[in-house]
Amino acid sequence: MILKYLSKINPENNLFTRAVLYVIGCGGLIHLTTLFTISIIRRNASYFNPFYTIDVDQIWPAVSNNVALYILGWVTFFSIIYAIYSILKKRS
Repeated sequence: MILKYLSKINPENNLFTRAVLYVIGCGGLIHLTTLFTISIIRRNASYFNPFYTIDVDQIWPAVSNNVALYILGWVTFFSIIYAIYSILKKRS
């Protein structure tokens, strides 16, 4: 039952799902570009830290201007993308 539903919403076969993913992707690109521009203008890298999207700074306020966490956030972000890409590549 779940596999049948998943095959219906597969972006390779479902144009609506593909369109939604494109919009999410483009919106994310605009969001990250805006945050990157703001961080350059205000000279504050904390605007562009990917760990802030999951509100780590709310749990642990001392990390708001931590350079190591900033770098770790981007390494984690790209590692997750690569891991998902690897899983998808193996399945295709």
